[in-house]
Amino acid sequence: SIGNELSRILTTYKRNAQGYTPYIDQHAVAEILEDICLKHRLTEKAYGVSLSYHCDEDLAAFFDVQLITNVIDTSIYNAVKAGVKNIMLSASELQDYIVIRIEDDGEGFPDYVLQNQGQNSVLNLEEGNTGLGLYFAKQICEMHAVDDKQGYMELQNKHSMRGACISLFIPN
Repeated sequence: SIGNELSRILTTYKRNAQGYTPYIDQHAVAEILEDICLKHRLTEKAYGVSLSYHCDEDLAAFFDVQLITNVIDTSIYNAVKAGVKNIMLSASELQDYIVIRIEDDGEGFPDYVLQNQGQNSVLNLEEGNTGLGLYFAKQICEMHAVDDKQGYMELQNKHSMRGACISLFIPN
């Protein structure tokens, strides 16, 4: 619900503003993605959305599971709100990063969102978009750091599906 989403965003803001240190622990990524898919089964049935995941069963990563799950959940809610019919979660290793992707078959991100890349909150009243979700997702990725590597987020359209793709790069 919108109330839950707002609560998550405000909690993230509060944590970031107070110098919150993420709780980094090792997680089996496939299990996390499977749990997220199971949690959203009612959303799938209610909105006619297909949610799937693809991930090597042996892939493990170090991250704050609550923060990353919040980013993925919010991305799913926003995709459903935008009317997509298929959402795919995936994770893989790329150099020294674990890349978690949330992709859909919708219209994709508008140009102004792609240009901004979550740098700032961008208010678009016509679309009912504050940009806060992407802004906080970027902040959450950046909270994850290992040695000289910092997490980051990339937004694009048409990665492996025809719609939006959010890629979370978490150093490993």
